[in-house]
Amino acid sequence: MFADFVAGDEPDSLHLWETACGCCRWIVDVIYDVCGKMYLHISWEKFARYHHLEAGFMLMFSYRGEGD
Repeated sequence: MFADFVAGDEPDSLHLWETACGCCRWIVDVIYDVCGKMYLHISWEKFARYHHLEAGFMLMFSYRGEGD
């Protein structure tokens, strides 16, 4: 899990880049529960609506690190 990978240095937000254009960036806030699980929060709903995401769709995330 990504949250385990960044444990101890949890980000307040993530930058989601679209591979189709390489320059479209969405800044999405994240929250953490008491178990350390990370959830996409503010702006995620706008991202999902913009891309017409529905239950069952699969997204792939990659981590560039070092604030990239």
